[in-house]
Amino acid sequence: MGLPSTFGARMGLMVGLTGGIGSGKSTVARLLALRGAEVIDADQLAREVVAPGEPAFAEITRTFGPEVLDAEGRLDRGKLGALVFSDTEARSKLNAIVHPEVARLSAVRMSEALARGRPIVVYDVPLLYENHLESSFPVVVVVDAPESIQEARIQARDGLSRAEARARMSSQMSLAEKAAKADFVVDNAGRLEDTERQVDELYAALLARADALGGGP
Repeated sequence: MGLPSTFGARMGLMVGLTGGIGSGKSTVARLLALRGAEVIDADQLAREVVAPGEPAFAEITRTFGPEVLDAEGRLDRGKLGALVFSDTEARSKLNAIVHPEVARLSAVRMSEALARGRPIVVYDVPLLYENHLESSFPVVVVVDAPESIQEARIQARDGLSRAEARARMSSQMSLAEKAAKADFVVDNAGRLEDTERQVDELYAALLARADALGGGP
């Protein structure tokens, strides 16, 4: 699901931030926000659009049944995730429900940020390349890390087995392929200080591009 092409004509620089599961994309997003970027998190939007009462929630319940709900009648993301990561057809059905709603809401949030005159607006989205969104952004940043580090982070964070972690990684385009397509790559395999230094350089480069587009402060 693409994003509106009018973004490029507005003041401010739109940046697509992506990576792979366990690459540390959220860390880079947080560091960019601390430096002044407005960050819009696609995962947070995805949680909003599947809240009870939303159209996507009702459609997910009809498609996958009440077993994907928790005791309070809310979507159990763990159960749903386990289902779709092991079933390509189920994952496609879920994406067809959720992605259009996320694209709609993201367009609203990005338009609001640009209207406020923010020079850098970052859309933090895991599946940017998988969903063919790259053409919507003048700049794409990929957060990179070796597969062994991705795997270890996923296992530690989500309590998954090695096989489960590998399955989630394999559901996405490889980081090597994403990095080859990107305008900027942040290597997030080392110390936090190393990542911070790279983000400092990245943010300066993004501000320079925003100034060149007439989108600077």
